[in-house]
Amino acid sequence: MSITDADGNPLSAVTLAADETRDIQVTVTIPGGATDGTQDVTTLTATAQGDPGVVDTATDTTLVGQVTVTPNQSATMAPGYMVEYEFLVQNNMPGAGVFDLTAVSSLGWTNYVRDLDGNTITSVSLSAGESATVRVQVYVPATATIGQQDLTRLTATRQSSTTLVRSSATASTTVLDGLTIQPNNESYAGAGTIAQYTHTITNSWPTTRTVDLSYTSSAGWPVTFYAADGLTPITAVSVGPNGAMADIIARVAVPSDAAPEAVDTTIVYATAPTATGTVTASATDITTVRQLTTYADGGYVNQTDDFVLGQTIFGRATGLEPGDYVYFVWKDDLGNVVRTSSERKVDTQGMAFDEYTTLESDLVGNWKLEIYSNRDVFLEDSLFTVTFDAEITALSATDAPGVGQDVAVTSSVFNSSATTVTASTMTYVIWWDNDGNGTFGAGDVYIDDTGAPVVWDGDSPVTATHVTSGITVAGGDAWTEAAPWTVSNTQFPNQGTYRVTATWADGDGNVIDVATTEFYSIPTLGWPLFALAVAGAAIVLWRRRREVGGEAA
Repeated sequence: MSITDADGNPLSAVTLAADETRDIQVTVTIPGGATDGTQDVTTLTATAQGDPGVVDTATDTTLVGQVTVTPNQSATMAPGYMVEYEFLVQNNMPGAGVFDLTAVSSLGWTNYVRDLDGNTITSVSLSAGESATVRVQVYVPATATIGQQDLTRLTATRQSSTTLVRSSATASTTVLDGLTIQPNNESYAGAGTIAQYTHTITNSWPTTRTVDLSYTSSAGWPVTFYAADGLTPITAVSVGPNGAMADIIARVAVPSDAAPEAVDTTIVYATAPTATGTVTASATDITTVRQLTTYADGGYVNQTDDFVLGQTIFGRATGLEPGDYVYFVWKDDLGNVVRTSSERKVDTQGMAFDEYTTLESDLVGNWKLEIYSNRDVFLEDSLFTVTFDAEITALSATDAPGVGQDVAVTSSVFNSSATTVTASTMTYVIWWDNDGNGTFGAGDVYIDDTGAPVVWDGDSPVTATHVTSGITVAGGDAWTEAAPWTVSNTQFPNQGTYRVTATWADGDGNVIDVATTEFYSIPTLGWPLFALAVAGAAIVLWRRRREVGGEAA
């Protein structure tokens, strides 16, 4: 690969005035041994020399072959229904050609190849440079089990060719219930405040559905629903087909007289019509009343217990006696007092407020916010974590479409803090989503450090697929794996989409960030899941920093 200016002169940097742009050229050389259908993604990164945090990227995708079939794609579908995919078949040769079309399902599911008019076809005739859109319909059997995944591969092969000219692309279909709503949430909220929860509704039917929303509250607290913008009240939401998703927000109003430690269990119901009636899915939000909670904003909407160095932490106490006086004490990971507020008068709603902006020199780890009466009587405390202002900026895994092929995994991070991250680790776990719910849990399969599959029992420690230790990242600096690590797919249990989750933790085990990506693997010999040894609470906290299940206001 080479980077040049418009005249072909090599470039490694450009100087730009304010609002100035400049065209550059990226030339990708295709190796002589590259096979038809190979796809390369070249990423060009521009980083400001004076400020490594100012960075942006662009990608160029190169397809190898005299004929190409694109793209690889995926969808979810309910048992007993049909899912339809569209592929682009393109003739990249200088002359016309006729290309035979075949679609093969890894699970032997019935499928049809059709043109845009719905006619069944077995070939396409294309002039030089011409392309055609081809539809592949895959029928999910009524007997298919939830979480099952099929890979249907569409292959285009040139007729009457002295050399093999062909290309293919895959459609990954995961079997899910026709309607799902996720996730279950749990959080704290103060008396007289609002607990806010976000849910994702997924439609795994082949047509758009209008989904009605309803709820039950164990404590009888009122709940209102809003669109994803958080502003528009709704009682229903329209969700597209084939695994399309829509976010909704449920706001639980905590009464002003709710007692500390009172618990409400709200069940949110999503109901959609079917040919024979209706289908309902549900998710559960558990709200516990606390006098003292921490927030990421001064509007006291985003209740969280995860913060980064340099961030302002907002504390609010509720359920206090109006007119009383209280004060707040902030303690770091070692119990050192970093702030003691002045006395705060409790307002007419029984609330008091304080905030603390963490310093780059502060300790990372487990912190505590305490509240006392002006007579030095301890009232309550709230625990939260402070970690580095750093994140995983890239995580990639290569596809392994053949038996014995390797999956190559790499990641990059950037530390925006002024403080150096020392002796940190990057822990990788490759896993198969057996129930198709998008999260790693009991019954899912992970790949251990020998490349063997293990069914996780939801309790036993997980043996990571790979661990990179001793990672030191200075403030304002980046880190990337020196070389991608690899694992053979020989023992992978299924054909289809795998996930790899990377967890970055500091030397004390505090999670800095978590990221997940996907890749395809298609070994011809999979292991039956019932024969796998069951093993398996994760050794890391599998959650994305700054993403909170519940929010309160």
